[in-house]
Amino acid sequence: MLGKVGLILHAYANGEDKSPVNNTVFEQTIKSIGNSTTCSRDLETDQDVMILLYILSESVGARLMEQGFYATTVELSFVGTKLSFHFTRQAKLSRPTNISGEIAKSAFKLFKKHYSHWPSPLRKIGVRGSNLVTQLEPVQLDIFCDEERRISIERLESAVNNLRGRYGNKIVQRGIMLLDPVLSKVDSKKDNVVYPVGLFKEGMDVSLRGG
Repeated sequence: MLGKVGLILHAYANGEDKSPVNNTVFEQTIKSIGNSTTCSRDLETDQDVMILLYILSESVGARLMEQGFYATTVELSFVGTKLSFHFTRQAKLSRPTNISGEIAKSAFKLFKKHYSHWPSPLRKIGVRGSNLVTQLEPVQLDIFCDEERRISIERLESAVNNLRGRYGNKIVQRGIMLLDPVLSKVDSKKDNVVYPVGLFKEGMDVSLRGG
């Protein structure tokens, strides 16, 4: 009835996580922040993929801002219909970012590079920001980049995230979402399942099952 979450809950309820118990003040280092979704219908065009990438990237960008991180690498994953194949690709960014538009464009560039021929439709897609650095990390500026504009965009996205936090993720949407009402129904942040950080990091104690 509960799907994958049921297996996780069963394992925790039976003490099957062998990870060591940490002090209450212990904080696990976050290495990446990502999100994925199984689509309500097959993805068959570049537009379909771009809509989902923006939805997922907005969730990733918002969580990066909440945690005070920037991603230096963007990872894209996608799965074919009936789980026929699975690809994961990543690319290092020219500079760290938590701006959803930059994350989405980088992920789409990866998609076009590795799947532009569209051999078959897709059913699941995911975006992840990894190799995280804090907001205090010094960054080498690029003379060809409009840094003031990037700062303005980051502030705008922060304001939008605050609005969504108060009134829901649908209160402000990009225009591209209007192109497909079915795909745009995905609420990636609300629907996202976050598992405990130390999830079976040291494996499962199968002896507790009598196995």
